[in-house]
Amino acid sequence: KPQLVIDLPQKKIIWKGVECDVPPSLLAYYALLALNKQEADCARNRCGECDECYLSTEQILQKQEEMTRLYQRLTSREAVASGATGLDEDYVKQYRSKLNRLIRRTFGDYEARLLQVGATAERPGVRYGIGMEKEAIRVVM
Repeated sequence: KPQLVIDLPQKKIIWKGVECDVPPSLLAYYALLALNKQEADCARNRCGECDECYLSTEQILQKQEEMTRLYQRLTSREAVASGATGLDEDYVKQYRSKLNRLIRRTFGDYEARLLQVGATAERPGVRYGIGMEKEAIRVVM
């Protein structure tokens, strides 16, 4: 079974042998969602349509420290209080949009359905996450 690899040291997403270079801020965001999915205490056998491991914008903003730590692993740049280290609602939307566009461009529309950051529900209760099975995701720190 294929595995999605989020490789922080190499700053890449790897899927079915195809590698995608990802900017640090977007990769930190993607890794945050993947790690949240892996840590979710879910009793279901399959992820399917379940979105319990998806995060609302507010929950993502509450994970700012974790996001900053992930970002700092990826860059030697001085962290400024914006973007990955100073998230706000607009950044969360922008990161999802930019990351999904990069994923579609690299892996194609068909594969992107599995890999991209999905959203559930309607505003204001939108939640974001990665839809694939958590067992199929590996984050390399």
